[in-house]
Amino acid sequence: MFRQVWKPLSKTAWKPLFTGFLLMFAATAWPQAPLPLLKEEVTSETEEQLTEESEEFLDTYLRLLRNENEETRLKVIEVLGSLEMTDEIAAALIDRMADPRRDVREQAVGTLYMRDVDSPAFIAALGRQMSDPEVELRSNAVSIANTYGEKAKSLVPIMLKVLADERNDSFVTENLDALSEIGPGPEAAPILKAKYEQCGADALYTLARIKPLPQDLIPWLREIMNGDEEIERRAAAAWALGRCGDQATVLAAAKSKDETLRMIGLEGISGLPKPPAEVYALIAAALQDPSSRIREYAVQAASYVEEPPQELLAGMFRAYGDINTDVREWAVTVFDRLIEEKKLTRKTAWAIIDKGLLEKPNDVGLLLAMASIVGSLAYDESYEEHAKAVALYNEACKGLIRVVLKPEVPLTGNQKRELSTLLYDAACIACRAEKHDLAMKYLQVALEHGWTDIEHARDDYDFEPISETEAFKQLLLKYEKRQ
Repeated sequence: MFRQVWKPLSKTAWKPLFTGFLLMFAATAWPQAPLPLLKEEVTSETEEQLTEESEEFLDTYLRLLRNENEETRLKVIEVLGSLEMTDEIAAALIDRMADPRRDVREQAVGTLYMRDVDSPAFIAALGRQMSDPEVELRSNAVSIANTYGEKAKSLVPIMLKVLADERNDSFVTENLDALSEIGPGPEAAPILKAKYEQCGADALYTLARIKPLPQDLIPWLREIMNGDEEIERRAAAAWALGRCGDQATVLAAAKSKDETLRMIGLEGISGLPKPPAEVYALIAAALQDPSSRIREYAVQAASYVEEPPQELLAGMFRAYGDINTDVREWAVTVFDRLIEEKKLTRKTAWAIIDKGLLEKPNDVGLLLAMASIVGSLAYDESYEEHAKAVALYNEACKGLIRVVLKPEVPLTGNQKRELSTLLYDAACIACRAEKHDLAMKYLQVALEHGWTDIEHARDDYDFEPISETEAFKQLLLKYEKRQ
């Protein structure tokens, strides 16, 4: 029996297993004691060399890094952090991560992290620091490991031990976040399941990152999704089911007539690795749902879509003017991400919004979205389609004025703040374009709907052509008195 198991293993899998064992053993079993401290008097000459912060005195710095005086060691770490980070300096700082003094250990790891050191030796030292006597340093090591993603994969066994230790409960959320980012393997499932009662949704979201997710967990996750008392836990279970490909379960929930189950289903479909086309239609419809809770879950689901189709984008742009602040903020975040990742151009965005405004010319969300999107381009006179951007901005602002002057269109405080800022910017753009009457009109409506920085308006160089006119002075004075 032993031969039957070992023979194929020896041919195919011994190298990665052996390497993983060595990495884990090196980080835990071998504490790697630091080099001993030296008794050496710090002379005026060496003190002067420390103030020089020059690579010329590197040998002196490395020697003083082991000086028995803690303040000297801290000063040397500060100096080394200002030099080019060579392998020699990094190795010396990694050695100080095991220093007998807490502050030295903390400053050494902080310097290495701030200088973007990501060597296997540093990552292994982070694993050792996760057993530091000081809870703050253990927590710090976990948080730093989080930033290295898969490079810190060898630390997962150590992090699971840290997670299981009750002494580390003060940073259990940080540990779960780090495990999610690094990517736990199937060996993490038992401890994450055991942590469910204590950590709730956080444990489930981390569990969902396991690839592949053990299939025996699926019935347990369905039970949580359908029966737990807390909606956050139910939503996290749904997302985990989506991540592991349980498409039928999460789609059925997203189509439910029950509001709570529908919200949970929206969270579930956002976890699907390869969602079918009907998912986009479900999210788009949910973005227009009367329930703000449904819209909030819908916009979060939309944020997971890598390349949203136009029907979904149109719904996202309408969310720009949603009365629910969270919905609006999510919509702005999604749009900014798509622009940054070059998956959407502003030109495409305003074409989609323009089409929507033809159907719904008084849609506050679309008008706010249009003004927000083309506002920066309208300011940029070097932009190749600057004139078109200014025209679109003016149309959006005129549309907003037309809508908000209607008493039957109530605005939330968030919408009023956004509107006042956009119209103030429109006044600036109009004044720079020598459309002074239009500038005064925009400025008046901006002041009427919440713009309060009167002094900024007085000093704004964009208003220089009209700043000395009596009409401009009286307008600002009128609203200043109201404050």
